[in-house]
Amino acid sequence: MKNMKKNNFIKPNIFDFATKELSQDAFIAWLLSWAEPVYAETNKDLHECSIKLIKN
Repeated sequence: MKNMKKNNFIKPNIFDFATKELSQDAFIAWLLSWAEPVYAETNKDLHECSIKLIKN
């Protein structure tokens, strides 16, 4: 994959979703993928935003 690695985890890449889904769906899927616990330290803001979206 072309994704950048940090902490041995591959970060979510919106283009992995956008090739298969409509743009709006791809953005939502990409954002929700940041809820995975492994990404908590990679980008705290995106992780917390995705968690809040899931909980509401």
